[in-house]
Amino acid sequence: MNKKSLKTVYCTAFAAAELILWVLVVTIDGADAVNALCYCSVLLAFLFSLSWLKRGVNSVVISVALFFTACADYCLVIDLTAPYELALVFFSVVQISYCVLLYINQTTRQRKIHLIVRGAVIVVALAVTEAVLKGKADFLSLITIFYFSNLVCNFAFSCAQFKTYAMFAVGLLCFIGCDLLVGLGYAQGVYFDLPVGSFLYNVTHTDFNLIWTFYIPSQTLISLTSAVLPTRKKA
Repeated sequence: MNKKSLKTVYCTAFAAAELILWVLVVTIDGADAVNALCYCSVLLAFLFSLSWLKRGVNSVVISVALFFTACADYCLVIDLTAPYELALVFFSVVQISYCVLLYINQTTRQRKIHLIVRGAVIVVALAVTEAVLKGKADFLSLITIFYFSNLVCNFAFSCAQFKTYAMFAVGLLCFIGCDLLVGLGYAQGVYFDLPVGSFLYNVTHTDFNLIWTFYIPSQTLISLTSAVLPTRKKA
């Protein structure tokens, strides 16, 4: 079996393992068991990404991001006493890492546009959050908006280079779907109230594990990106 075939088999086995974990997460009962399986899927994605470090800086950056993803999810699904803000700080590092991934593969002109657009989006998003929440704005709301603004920017820039980042872009789209559900669920009753019986209320109160329905595919696709991005030895 040649190297290309081995690579295909290896990637397929990883995707199959994540699929099995996804099926178990969305079908079994028991919070502790589900949380353990969820975290196993995150760790598996990180460990898989380490297999491609020799491919260069692109793979290294993805592995760094997935490491901090594992740190964030440890706070959310394993150590439930950890501050929620700490998880958001880790997730912010994740999105900054993905920003670096996109930035180092752009031309000089694209990099200038990238920084201007990203900076403007973040500033406007933070300003709007402060204006809307007024006295309710706190560190958690602001770090959440900073993180989510970077996530949206990463998705937009990956779409702009879709031929190169197709798998990565779809992974980030799933990431956005997951985070919208998390954000709505957490913010309800803290920053705003959803009408009982409304579509968004029903979505955030369903017994089906919608959050990880999106999240496991997102991490799987992002990790697989390490194997498909062009080899790059230096930034």
